This record gives sequence, C-alpha cells and structure tokens, in this order.
Amino acid sequence: MQTTIPVSFVSPRSLIIMDSYEWLDTKYLFGGDSKMGIDCSHFVYEVFHKRIPTYPYLTTTEYPTSARFKQVPEPAPADLIYWAPPAGDSSGHIAIVIDPDEGTFIGAQSSTGVAIANYTTSYWGGHLRRQYFRFKELVL
Repeated sequence: MQTTIPVSFVSPRSLIIMDSYEWLDTKYLFGGDSKMGIDCSHFVYEVFHKRIPTYPYLTTTEYPTSARFKQVPEPAPADLIYWAPPAGDSSGHIAIVIDPDEGTFIGAQSSTGVAIANYTTSYWGGHLRRQYFRFKELVL
C-alpha cells in the first residue's frame, strides 16, 4: 500500500506551500540566498523556482510592475503578499500567503528569519499597506 500522495495529484499551490516550510527557521540575512541566511525576495524566488524553473528573480519592489504578475483583490494560497516600503525606505517586503482565511503567510522577516506570521493582526495588519500578486504562470 502506498503511503504518499503522488506529486501529480498535488496542486502546484500546495507544493509551493509545502516547499516554503522547508525554509522555516532559516535566519534572515539581507542579500542572503541560501539556508545559511536569506532575505525576503530570495526566499520567494527559491521556493517558486524549485517548482517553476521560469520563475524570475525580482527585488521586492519590482513585483508591482512585473508583467509576469497580476494584482488580485483577495489572495489565494501561494499568492504573494507585498508591503510597499514606507516613506523614506526603499525595501518593502514580500512573502507567500499560506491561508487567506486565517491571514497567515510565510516569509523571511528581519526580526524572525523565515517564519509564519499573520497579516491581519499586530505589525503586519497595522499601518503597512499590503497588496496581493498572483504569478500568471502558476496553474491552479
């Protein structure tokens, strides 16, 4: 009896979420792109690129203007959540939505490293303006 689900039966969105968990507890490192340390844009890239070889690396602030993404009013699992940089800051933040009903996301935060957080409460749901983006090539 087979005890695992064949990958062909798992949605691409579920695979993205599963792959993102492999990075939990990786420390934050600005400009980092490995399990030794990673920043938010490299985290998103590494997770998506594993399953989608055509996935482009973008800096955080390039997502809103990239033709490969479309802004959506409400996120689905594996969509991206983007926080525009506050005035005087050029970095912004990007992460992967896990469960829109619960408001959870996973990302590489400077304060926690790769961790799960909630975008509807505390810091993330407060004063920061967020947008959601869908990678056009990610088949549901």
